Formats: sequence, C-alpha cells, structure tokens
Amino acid sequence: MTLRLNAKRLMLLRLDRGLANRQLAFDSGINIAVLSRLETEGGAQVSSLTLAQFLRLCDRLGVSPGALIDDDTAPADTDSSDSAILGAVLYDLRTAVPTIVLTDVLGWTSERLHAAAEALRPLLAPVGLTVHRHDGRIALRAVDDTHTEATLAARKHPRIGKSQRLVTPPRARLVHQALNYALLSHALSDDDRRNLATLVRAGLIQEDAERRLEISDDVHLSLYPDGERRPPKPPQRAARGRKERLSKS
Repeated sequence: MTLRLNAKRLMLLRLDRGLANRQLAFDSGINIAVLSRLETEGGAQVSSLTLAQFLRLCDRLGVSPGALIDDDTAPADTDSSDSAILGAVLYDLRTAVPTIVLTDVLGWTSERLHAAAEALRPLLAPVGLTVHRHDGRIALRAVDDTHTEATLAARKHPRIGKSQRLVTPPRARLVHQALNYALLSHALSDDDRRNLATLVRAGLIQEDAERRLEISDDVHLSLYPDGERRPPKPPQRAARGRKERLSKS
C-alpha cells in the first residue's frame, strides 16, 4: 500500500490554523517549494518527506499522522473541484443558503450539489466543521458545541468590533494620563471608569503594587523600546494639585 498525503486536507488545516505556507514550511523544516507542491499536487507521496519532517508537520498542525494520509485503496474523488467550490461559497456567505439558490447560481443539478456536499464532509472533519443540511438549506457548522464558551468570550472582547474599539479619544486621554501619573478609579467620572475598565481588560492599563492604575509593561515598552525606566510620578494628580495650592497659600 502506497501512503500519500491528502493535499486538500493539508491546505484546509493550514488555512484553519491561520498559517502562511512559508511559516508552516519553516516550522516543519520543509522547503517552501516542496510544501507548495504537496498542497497543489494530488496524491503526493509521504516518501517525499523525511519521517522527522512529516512528524513535525503533523505536530505543527495539531493532528495525528493518519489525518494527513490517504491510501491507494480509497476511492478517487472524481469531482473534487465541486466540493472546493461549494466549501468556498458556504464559507464566504457564512449563513444557511437554500439549495435552490445554490443550484441556480452554480448551474448544478440537485444531485450534483448534494454529491459535492457529501464529498466536502470528510475534508471539513479535521478542522471541526461539517456540512449541515436542514429544511432545504445548507450551511457550514461546527461539529459540536465545545467552542461555544470561547466564541461567547471572543464576542464580548473589547477588541472584537468597531462598537468596542479601543482607539477612542476618551480612552487615549486615559492612557496619556496613566503615562504621567497613577490613576485612582474613585477620582474619575462614571464614563472614565467604564473606559478604564475596558483598557484594563485589554491589558493596556494595570494595577501596581499599591493598587494604583498605570500603563502596562507592554505599553511602556512600546513607548520606550530602549528600556528606559518609568519616570517618577506622584500617586494622584488631585493630591499633587492640593499640595501646590497649599504651598501657594
């Protein structure tokens, strides 16, 4: 039995992990031209890689070696382009699409559409997706709901959308203030406290040992890449103002 790599599955796994082929090739110790050939030429033999390269490739993708291997007893995929087209369309639309719409826009028969959907299933399985067909509609769905908690947390993350974007004038002002003096939340307005909470969750502002709020180490390093020390500053702006007024009186 001749062991061969499943080129389409390899490419789908790489794209799902958000890896460029150059990065995957570097991490796996494979020449970039060899990896490109493995992804574009169907039936590439595993023997074109060393055992160490193949195992590093599987480890970088987070799959077992069997997930990338086909054997010569498997039936040939005569309409592989159909499954690729259907997968790309469903991925782009990101919603359940009526089958009649797909047959119309693709110019396929209903039998050809469902055959492509069946051929797409094993290609999606390694990345946790499946083709969901219900009530005359087709969509890409997760195989199970183990991801839902992470999805919900991501949707609530302050950097997920424009409505919660970090770069707003009030938040930039707070970061600038935290650069010059430590902030105390009880001395801020309600709006500033809400913006401050968003900045703390995003890791731009952090608490020091005395529970005062100042810019995080990452922000400080981005502003002072040469490793300059933080400038000394009084604990609170209001306290400094009171001292100045007392000294003048």
